[in-house]
Amino acid sequence: MDIKVAKPAHARAQGPEQVIKRYRKVLKTFSKVRTMIEAFSRHNVDRGTIAFTAAIAGLAIVDPNTYESLASTSTKETLAAFAKKCAANITEETKNKIEDMKAKGQLLSIRWK
Repeated sequence: MDIKVAKPAHARAQGPEQVIKRYRKVLKTFSKVRTMIEAFSRHNVDRGTIAFTAAIAGLAIVDPNTYESLASTSTKETLAAFAKKCAANITEETKNKIEDMKAKGQLLSIRWK
C-alpha cells in the first residue's frame, strides 16, 4: 500500500542563494510571459515575498563583491534581516544601475510597498 505525501504548494527559501535562484527563475519566466502575476503564479510565490527579498537578488546581480562581503559576515541571520542589510548597503551608484537594469527588463521592476 503506497501512501502519497502531498507536497507543499510552495517551497520556503532557506538562504540568500535560494532567494537569488528563485528571483532568477521568476525573472526568466517573466521575460517569456510578460506579466509578473503569471510569473509569480507559475513559481507559486507571492509578489510580496519577491519584493521583500529583491534587495538581496539586486545586490547580488549588480554588485557581487558587496553581496559576497555581506553574505560572508551573515551566518545565522534571518532572510528578512539580511534583505534589510542588503538594502542598506546599496550605494547611489548601485541604485542607479539597478534602476537602469529594471528599465531594460534585466531585473524585475518591483518595489516593497
